[in-house]
Amino acid sequence: TSPDKTKLMRFLRESTSYPIDRAYEVCEKRKLYEAQVYLLTHMGHSVQALSLLVDEIGDISAAIEFCKEQDDKDLWDNLLDKATKSKKSSYITGLLQNIGTHINPKELIAKIPDNQKISGLRDSLVKILCDYKLQINLSEGCKRVFVNDTVSLSKKMRGLGGEECTLMRR
Repeated sequence: TSPDKTKLMRFLRESTSYPIDRAYEVCEKRKLYEAQVYLLTHMGHSVQALSLLVDEIGDISAAIEFCKEQDDKDLWDNLLDKATKSKKSSYITGLLQNIGTHINPKELIAKIPDNQKISGLRDSLVKILCDYKLQINLSEGCKRVFVNDTVSLSKKMRGLGGEECTLMRR
């Protein structure tokens, strides 16, 4: 039941007084996938945990969040491969709508089979372009702030008089 799963997850997260291998075996027998993902991750088996999320649970959103948390390029590549080889176009749509800046959208688009039908493709591509434009605008804004701060600090240094010369010569 759901309250039991919640208690189990709280126990696994808060306690370290259990043999992790044995806990995994029990969770595997009972098909407690969320607990399995957690335990596999802590055992260093991120690829297996990702496989559970995609292949057994079928939750692309959770798989995307998992990859974001792990911040591992190989794991992202694995997810891209699974999504593009899957018969579920919703996996590709989910990736297109949620990858953000974590992976290059060109990598995903290049892996999509030519004959693959993708629901909501146009909206997903528009979102990618909007996200990209936002990222460019943020980068340009940061650059302007950096340049303005540099100019401001430079002017302050010039105002120090004789100290400026010794500081600038170092």
